[in-house]
Amino acid sequence: MKKKKVMLFGTFDILHPGHEYVFSQAKNYGDCVMVVLARDVTVKKVK
Repeated sequence: MKKKKVMLFGTFDILHPGHEYVFSQAKNYGDCVMVVLARDVTVKKVK
C-alpha cells in the first residue's frame, strides 16, 4: 500500500511550541512527515 507523505518547509532556527504544534498536526495528514530546513545562507538573504 502506498504511504501518504507530508512535507514541511521552514527555518525552525529556535524550536518553540508553535513549531511542535505544526509538526503534530502534520502527522494527521499522512503516514510520513518530512521536515526540510532552510540553509543559513537562504535565511540570511530573506532576513
